[in-house]
Amino acid sequence: MLRFQVDFNARDEDDAVRLAWRNERRAIDGTIVPMSEGMEAYITDDEVAAIGRVTLRDGIWVVIVSQWLGDVS
Repeated sequence: MLRFQVDFNARDEDDAVRLAWRNERRAIDGTIVPMSEGMEAYITDDEVAAIGRVTLRDGIWVVIVSQWLGDVS
């Protein structure tokens, strides 16, 4: 599963978290990830984490959260 560092403040009303910036397309382990529809992703801001699927929405890659994992600190 891909792991991304994100800003949860950059999310839509339906919990779609944007991966708009180049550094957010870099996985936590440092690899550059070629985006594709339906990829499963773990996203975190070092305080909260979630799991979801990657999709392209209005020209921006987002992760639609399917499960919030809560506090990770």
